[in-house]
Amino acid sequence: MKNRILYLCILISVYKKSDSVNPKETYKHSWQYITLKRIFDGYVKQEPPPPSERPTDVFIGINVNSFYSISEQSMDYSVILYLRQQWLEPRLKFPSPDGIFHQMKLPDDYGKALWVPDIFFRNEKHASYHDVTVPNRLLRINSNGSVWYTIKISATLSCPMNLQSYPLDIQRCPMMFESFGYTKSTMDLKWLDNAVDIDKDLELPQFKLLTAKQADCSQNYTAGEVYW
Repeated sequence: MKNRILYLCILISVYKKSDSVNPKETYKHSWQYITLKRIFDGYVKQEPPPPSERPTDVFIGINVNSFYSISEQSMDYSVILYLRQQWLEPRLKFPSPDGIFHQMKLPDDYGKALWVPDIFFRNEKHASYHDVTVPNRLLRINSNGSVWYTIKISATLSCPMNLQSYPLDIQRCPMMFESFGYTKSTMDLKWLDNAVDIDKDLELPQFKLLTAKQADCSQNYTAGEVYW
């Protein structure tokens, strides 16, 4: 009996670059490049948005993509979601080229130079960002200075469970957000309209999702007031 051999061929196409056009030089003369250079000239990412006499309102929301684990043994659940944030950053205002409302997606190098809220999951056990095939995040600024920031996250969060009615139990699992270092006088967390969005085709292992509610659970700590 003859052996069958499979050959995998990868075809690589190459072309000769034209000496007459340099994309990098062309971009340096574009409206977006010039506008971003002006906006970030002297910008300090360590400083929260002005004015300093009132807090920056940061609106947050989530889009739940999937639940991939709910564990009674470890009392936690694992979820893939998009964390959405919006706030006003007066230092990022820019004139629109056509005189009307304009949006601009920030390149990655400028995104790293921007102040962003230091939000984390208070009841997190472990979490990670998604970077395949590119970092799964979007930073968009508007001509009025508002910022829209979306990032995809996988997280395992603690969920204290009462199992007295097991296996016909109902569990309430929290997802708690908190500022890591800012107090209420600097940053105020609020919910977006339609803050909780859940994939209509979402299925849970062994459970049925009944409802999702959001609330303000601010607390005072020794170091200041924080949120979740």
